[in-house]
Amino acid sequence: MGILLHTLLPWTVATSGAYALVGMAAVFSATCHAPITAVAIALELTGGYPLTLPLILACATSRFLALRLSPHAIYSLGLSRRGIDLQA
Repeated sequence: MGILLHTLLPWTVATSGAYALVGMAAVFSATCHAPITAVAIALELTGGYPLTLPLILACATSRFLALRLSPHAIYSLGLSRRGIDLQA
């Protein structure tokens, strides 16, 4: 859909690579519970600063949903299964 819309209306729709970048940053943000890190890495790797707002929105939304599903990040999940609480 993104490729088709970009072909028809290139001035209104970003390329499919931009959607992939935002999606990858959102997945990283959700699994690591680190939205600022995901945004910073994505912006520094691509230099695509016009994508800043979509990146922030996607990463914040994905972290919010991830916190609702699981309070632990992927790095602390193993510790919580062993009974170690990092919050304490």
